[in-house]
Amino acid sequence: MFAFFWLAIAWLFHLLLWRLTPRVHGIRALIVVFLIFLSAGLFFDIHWVCFVKSLGIWSLLHASLVYISGALVYINLYSLIEDNSPSLTIILFTQEGGVAGRARQEYECVITDEKFIRLRLDALIQDRLILETSGLLRLTSKGVVLAKLLKFSSNILGLSPGG
Repeated sequence: MFAFFWLAIAWLFHLLLWRLTPRVHGIRALIVVFLIFLSAGLFFDIHWVCFVKSLGIWSLLHASLVYISGALVYINLYSLIEDNSPSLTIILFTQEGGVAGRARQEYECVITDEKFIRLRLDALIQDRLILETSGLLRLTSKGVVLAKLLKFSSNILGLSPGG
């Protein structure tokens, strides 16, 4: 319970901070926020949970590891949305093409490195996020889910996704 409660509090504080101070964005600031709430949670729980409920140090260590794991997963997701990820840019650009799809050549306007585009598109096709038919690229159902999740996450954080 400790881990999820403090993760939720840290995430809500992070959202509030990002909305009120748009120039504070960044992975380093996000790590600081999660470390502050880990410290606060440990301080509170050491004084309350360990002494009042006698759960012991192992329970607290376990909860801390769950918290740290959850924080690292979130920081990784955040970095995908915040940075100009080529894969994210390609997925969102493909989504904007809708059911009609986009020609492979259109991607050269989005990302200018030909070799990089070809390798990235091939990787997304191999991962079954994009489907190529008759020279047009469309998102698969898996790609649509990912694009919606990333757009939703970036909207919550007030970021413009990808490139």
